[in-house]
Amino acid sequence: MLDERSMQIIKILLASTYVLKQELMQKCKLTKRQLEYSMDKINDWVKSQHLQPIRFNGDQVSVDSETYAFLLKMLNTKKKTVIANYFLSNQERVDFLYLMIFSHSGYLSVEHFISGLQVSKSTVFKDINALKALLTDYGIALEYNRKSGYYLSGEEKTIRHYMLCIVLRYFSEETNRRFLDFFIESNHMISFPEMLEAIVELSKSVQLTFVENRMIEFTYIYIFLRERLKDDSTFIPIALANYHEIKDTPEYTFAKQLLKHSDIEKEEAVLYICSCLLGFSTGVKEAHSKKQLEILQLVERMLDRFEALSGIVVENHQFVCSQIYIHFQPTYYRLLFNLPVINPLKEEIRRKYNSLFLLVKASLKTISDHLNMPIPDDEIAFLTLHFASIIDNFEQKYHRKKTAIIICPNGIGSSMLLYSQLKAIFPEIFFLEPIDYLKLDDVLDQVDVIFTTSTEGHYFNVKKPFFFVSPIMTDIDAMRLKQEVYYKLHQIAYHYPNYTHVFNIIKRYVPEADLEAAEDELKQSFIETPIVDKPSKEKLTLTDLIQPDYLQLDVLAKNKWEAVEKAAQPLLQSGTITEAYIGKMMESLALDSSYLVIAPNIAMPHAKSEYGVNKPCMSLTVLAEPVIFGNEKNDPVNYIFCLAAKDKESHLTAMSSFVQLISSEEFISTLATAHSTEEVLQYIKNFEATLELY
Repeated sequence: MLDERSMQIIKILLASTYVLKQELMQKCKLTKRQLEYSMDKINDWVKSQHLQPIRFNGDQVSVDSETYAFLLKMLNTKKKTVIANYFLSNQERVDFLYLMIFSHSGYLSVEHFISGLQVSKSTVFKDINALKALLTDYGIALEYNRKSGYYLSGEEKTIRHYMLCIVLRYFSEETNRRFLDFFIESNHMISFPEMLEAIVELSKSVQLTFVENRMIEFTYIYIFLRERLKDDSTFIPIALANYHEIKDTPEYTFAKQLLKHSDIEKEEAVLYICSCLLGFSTGVKEAHSKKQLEILQLVERMLDRFEALSGIVVENHQFVCSQIYIHFQPTYYRLLFNLPVINPLKEEIRRKYNSLFLLVKASLKTISDHLNMPIPDDEIAFLTLHFASIIDNFEQKYHRKKTAIIICPNGIGSSMLLYSQLKAIFPEIFFLEPIDYLKLDDVLDQVDVIFTTSTEGHYFNVKKPFFFVSPIMTDIDAMRLKQEVYYKLHQIAYHYPNYTHVFNIIKRYVPEADLEAAEDELKQSFIETPIVDKPSKEKLTLTDLIQPDYLQLDVLAKNKWEAVEKAAQPLLQSGTITEAYIGKMMESLALDSSYLVIAPNIAMPHAKSEYGVNKPCMSLTVLAEPVIFGNEKNDPVNYIFCLAAKDKESHLTAMSSFVQLISSEEFISTLATAHSTEEVLQYIKNFEATLELY
C-alpha cells in the first residue's frame, strides 16, 4: 500500500530512465533520510511482486526494465484494488465533500460524509469548516437545515465554476485521476470508462475533435454535472450569457444528444454543456461562420500588434495566424463563458520566456478590450509557447534516417515549442507535426520513434521506441534525453563529463607548476554547476539599445515621412543602420502606417534586419509638433521610437521593458516636459532597474 509521497517518487522515476538522487530529493522536497524511507517502502512493495528493486548506482537511480513496465502499468491502472487502497489527503477530503454536495440532489447529513470519507465525526466537522472557509472567497456558502441537509448556495455559475476548478487542478502539476476515480466509485456514479466510450462515439458521429487530455477532463466534468443538471432548481439564466451565437455549432448538437442520453432536455443545460465543449474541444482549421471570422480577425490584430511591439516581422504571416487561430478558438470561448483553465507550466514559462510573455500579454490587449475583461496569465502562458515556437523555428538541414512523432495530450499549444526543440536536438531525425494519442494509429506505420509528454500507459502495446519528455525542456533535460535516445536507438553511451576523468586529461597537458591552480578552478566549476547549461543568448536591455546620442528633443517635422526619416538619422549617423533600412521603413509607411502607432501618441517604425542592421539599437525622438499617421484611435504622434533589431531574440528583454515603459503616465509626462536628453535617459535607466526579473 503506497502513500502519495511514494506515488510522487514513482511518477518522477517514470518520466526518465536517468534520474539523479539529488534531483529526486529536490523535486519531492525530501531529505536524504525521507527519500531512503520512501524508497524502502516502494522496494518492499516491488519485491512482493517478485520484481527487481529500484537501486542507486552511485548517485544515479537504476530501474530494471520489468520493474519499470510494472510501475507504469500500475500508475495508470483503473483496477478496484488500487482505488480501494487509496487514502485521501486533507485537501482531497475537502474536495470530496464539495463534489459530494455538488453532485448529490438528495438529503446529505454528517453521517453521509462519515460513510463516504471513512473518517471520524470530528474529522468531518473539521473538513466542513475548512470547506466553508475556502468557499467564502468565491461567494459560495455551505449551508445546512433539517429539511434539506447540507447544500451549496450562491450563484449557480460560480458553484459550477468551482467544480471545474477542482477537476482541472487534478490534471495540472501531477495528473491525479485516481482521486477522481475514487470519488466516482465511492458514490456509485457512472464509471469513467463507460462515460468516455459514450462521449468518444458521439464525438465521432458529429465530427467533433478533442485533444486527448481535454476529452478526459470533459468526461469527468460531465460525470459530476449529470445529476446536478437534472435538478430544476439549479440553472443559469440564459439571457445573461452569449449563448445565442452557439446554437449552429457541432458542439450544440453534441451537447443536446449527450444530455438526451441522460434524460436531460433543459435548454439551459444544453447551452451550458455546449459552452464547456467550445472551451475544451479543438478549434476548426478554417473560419466560415460569422463568429469564426470574428475570432480570426482578433487573432490577426493580435499578431499585428505583436509584430509592432516586438519589432519582429513574422515569416509566413498567414500560416502562423491560422495556427494561432486553431489554438485560440477554445481560449476565446473559455474567456467568453468564464471557464477556468489551469496551466501547470505557467511559472516555468514565465521564468524561461518572461520577456516574450510580457510582449504577448501586451499584444492581447486588443482581445482584452474586445471582451472587456483581463486575460488570465494561464491563457497568456499557453499563447507564449506558440510565439516561442515561431521565434525558435529551426530549419531542417540534415538527411533524416528515422521518422519521429510527438504526442502531446495537451494539444498543439504546448507541443509546438517541443517540436522545434526536438528537431534541434536530433537533426538526424525527421519529425512529423505533433498529434494527440487518439490519432496515433493513423501515422504509426510511418514512424520509427515516439516522443510523448504523457505518462499514461497507452504506449505499452506499441512496438516502437518511445520516450517521455517535458513540454518545456531545460538544457539538462535535453542532455539526458540525448543520452537515453542514443543508447536505446543506437546503443551509443552518451556520457556526462566526470571530474576525475576531465582532470586526468588536463594533467597530461598542463605544466605541473600550473596544475594546482587548474585543479582548484576545475573543482569550483564542478561544485557550482555539476552539469553546465549551454550559454544563453545575449539579452539586451532597453538602455543597451537607447544610447545617449540616439535621443532627440523638439524635432520639427511636417509629416510622418519627415518624422520617421529624422527619427532614424541618429542611427544612420552612428552606423548601426543603413540607408536601405530607412527605405524599407518608408515602404511600410506607404503601405499602412497605422499599425506603427502602438499606443496613444507613440509610433515605433521598424523593418526586417536583413535590410541593413549592423547593431541592435533604438532611437527616441520627441516631436515639437505632433503629426498624423492614420491611426484614428492613437493619433496624433508626438513620440517616435525607431527600432532596429539584429535577430529575433536578443532584443526581447528590452522590448518587454519598453512595453511597460510606454504604459507609464509618468514617463509620458517626462517626455512632454523634459529639457534635456539626459533627463529622459536617466528616467529610462531608473525605470528599468525597478522591473521584476524572472
